[in-house]
Amino acid sequence: MKTLRRSGFTLIEMIAVLAIIAILAALIIPKMIKQIDRAAWERETGDLSGISNAMVMSILRNKTIPAASGWAAGAASQMPVPASGITTTPRGISRYFLADSNLAINGLGLPYTQTTNGAVTRPSTNRLMIVSTIATRLVAGDLAPANFNNIWDTPAGAKPSSWGWSGNGDDLRIQRMNLAPLFHRLKLINTDWIMAGRFTIDGSSPALGVPTNAVGWDRYYFDGTVISLRDTNGVEQARHILTSDISFVFDVGVWRGQIQSGRVPTELGTDYGAAVNAFLSRLRSPGAFKGTAQDSVVMVLNLYMSAYTSWANDDPCFTTWGAASLNQVPFGALLQQANGSITSTLADVSGSGGLLK
Repeated sequence: MKTLRRSGFTLIEMIAVLAIIAILAALIIPKMIKQIDRAAWERETGDLSGISNAMVMSILRNKTIPAASGWAAGAASQMPVPASGITTTPRGISRYFLADSNLAINGLGLPYTQTTNGAVTRPSTNRLMIVSTIATRLVAGDLAPANFNNIWDTPAGAKPSSWGWSGNGDDLRIQRMNLAPLFHRLKLINTDWIMAGRFTIDGSSPALGVPTNAVGWDRYYFDGTVISLRDTNGVEQARHILTSDISFVFDVGVWRGQIQSGRVPTELGTDYGAAVNAFLSRLRSPGAFKGTAQDSVVMVLNLYMSAYTSWANDDPCFTTWGAASLNQVPFGALLQQANGSITSTLADVSGSGGLLK
């Protein structure tokens, strides 16, 4: 007799196979979804960081902080993506751009565009945010200005306590930006009672004169702003790119920084060095008082000049600059009282037959 072979699956076998597949799917699919979501989370984290960096680049390049509605266009100008790729995630979910309602630059909110005058006061509460999610869409009402602080203070993996959003805190991404480090303080002081130093900001024209008062020019500018320091006739003496808070002093027709910084090189330093070298190369005078040598005189003079420069550039504290005569300058009057006559004292050093001659 021939044995008949069965072909195909029986119903019971089919059910068993499907049950095994369902069990495997229940074990594998959640892990796959989790891995996919994790990849989306990591990509969104990187995208938000890239967008914020592009926004900063746009701000510094254009010297402008636009209103929130202009952030996407600004970031897109520095990235190989359209503005639509900034406003929405790869999953098509909208991103939200928020600015602290208390943000103030020069006493006003956004937009802000830097001018030659800069900002009179230090910009405050310069906080911006980009908020997005990889899953459940955000609720626009939750992103109202009143909730800014609550959103800013929300730790990773949580969601703001003021929200009615039904999503998972792990899906929420918040990119925080503080623009305060983008501004630097520039202080220019005029101690010359005859001439006034001049300067330009990013090539502005005409050159501005430094006010001849105790405050001088005290403003805040964007990082990367180019300062051109000029003499009273508008001739450039030095150029400086702002990367930190800094001050300069205009005195005796020359812009000065700290001697050791080398930021403002002038012929004055070269002339001084040449004079010192010539002085040191002279033969020792047998009639020098108590055996005083040239090197000891130079040491004392260097100490004085270093101390004076550090003091003058730190934060001048006099009540009046730009006086009509030396007698009207507080420290000048003080020296005159101590030495009798500044003119005669300086002549003893640099005049005919003086110490450095």
